[in-house]
Amino acid sequence: MDLRSFCLIRVGDGSNTSFWHDVWKGDQPLAVSFPRIYALDIHRRVSFRDRAMVGWSVDSLRRIPRGGM
Repeated sequence: MDLRSFCLIRVGDGSNTSFWHDVWKGDQPLAVSFPRIYALDIHRRVSFRDRAMVGWSVDSLRRIPRGGM
């Protein structure tokens, strides 16, 4: 998934932008927009840069979401 294509604002290299807690997409943080995924994420303090580099995997979540991925 190309996370950068969803950005409405410029986040620079993303190292100082929190993936979950800063408002970089839409009008509220992703933690508020997607609370169920946020609750499962092991790396809640991840920067945008690190999330974009690593991406998503089952290893990033506490458990597999109900209904699959």
